[in-house]
Amino acid sequence: MKRRNFIKRTAGASTFILTTPGLNAFPTSIETVTVTNPIDPIVPIRIFDNHEDVILEQMIDMRTKHGFRRFVLLAPDKTVRFTGFPDKKTYQNIGQRILRFKEKLEPYDIEIGWECSATLKHGPGVTYQNIISIDGKVSEISFCPLDSNFREVLSNNIATVVSISHPFMIIMEDDYTLRHAGGLGCFCPNHLDKFAKMQGRFYSREELKEIFSSGNPESKRLRLAWGDLSRNSLVNLAAYIRQ
Repeated sequence: MKRRNFIKRTAGASTFILTTPGLNAFPTSIETVTVTNPIDPIVPIRIFDNHEDVILEQMIDMRTKHGFRRFVLLAPDKTVRFTGFPDKKTYQNIGQRILRFKEKLEPYDIEIGWECSATLKHGPGVTYQNIISIDGKVSEISFCPLDSNFREVLSNNIATVVSISHPFMIIMEDDYTLRHAGGLGCFCPNHLDKFAKMQGRFYSREELKEIFSSGNPESKRLRLAWGDLSRNSLVNLAAYIRQ
């Protein structure tokens, strides 16, 4: 894909709104149609190093020709899943880039947000508790939201970006999940200990795997309880980040 055209392709999922009969992203010039609540889509933008000026030009072009005015920059790049856990400097650079885009695009009434592309999935090379599936498979790049050290680092990294750039919106990427290798998670010691406190007795991962597959009333009860624990561990991490 040619870099000069990548933004338009990235925004393709939103662009179809402009050309679909009956859908109007912005006020139309056709007198017989009145748009009281125009669609105002948010366009995700991946930034390639050393191409900021080209990307800025294309964003301005999308604004002046098509009306797109809200964008989120995707960062850090998901290559960190292979190169290693990103350090604080990475997030300082993200904040500075968002700020540059905001300042240069403000005259065009363009809002810049951030899609955080590294949440539970980051990269190897750290000692945080890894997510473990119900089959015992250990993720090398995904970390447990109940690990207090990981929670603190993730929260601080996000706060670093916000303190520098103040994006109008923050979106968390869609891998914000406990699943690993196609199986339920997370069955690490943190989750098993928390579940034991909820149930009044300890269940090993192997026990839970057998119980969950039985389909009897006790299986249903424990599966629902485990679902509550899993959901709350994700919700509480998000709430901690927002503090």
